[in-house]
Amino acid sequence: MDALDGGHWQFGRRLDSTVGVTYFAGTFVRHPLALAAARAVLLHLKEQGPALQQRVTGNAARLASELNAHFASVGAPMVIKHFSSLWKPFWSEEQPFGDLFFYMLRDRGVHIYDGFPCFFTSSHGDAEVDFVIKAFKEATAEMQEAGFLRRLRPKRTRPPSTRRVRPCQARGSVATPKGTRRGSSRTRRAQESSSR
Repeated sequence: MDALDGGHWQFGRRLDSTVGVTYFAGTFVRHPLALAAARAVLLHLKEQGPALQQRVTGNAARLASELNAHFASVGAPMVIKHFSSLWKPFWSEEQPFGDLFFYMLRDRGVHIYDGFPCFFTSSHGDAEVDFVIKAFKEATAEMQEAGFLRRLRPKRTRPPSTRRVRPCQARGSVATPKGTRRGSSRTRRAQESSSR
């Protein structure tokens, strides 16, 4: 610790350091309250174990899952991405009135900035997660009703492609893929291999 705090010090002694000090910069570097808070957090993490991380990760996962499903169902151009307890809303396309959405969230008691990540902590429970989800859903509905948030059309998904095959006309005949003529060398080879 000498390199961090300048070495041993006694009251009444000159304020010169006994050893060279490593340069630090920042508002709360070496501040006693910041160090005590950091120690308290580390002890809390140690006491709670992995269950604490799983709980806050579960909150973020639930929020992302519910809101992403809601956005898809109402055609809102937004998606929530998350990792562990960190989550962040993203626009899926440029929104000229996107900033207005975050003012609407603030009006509902959720204060987050556009472009900044959000976190769930051990202080957030199911009630807080539900509160945030409700605020997002209400703000989305109001923005869409007022015409400030465009409704996306649902994307059409094609079923996996299947090869078209002509129905067999007689017993022993081989169905031919579309685009293959009956009697072609490819068809004859297929018939010969099936008769063996």
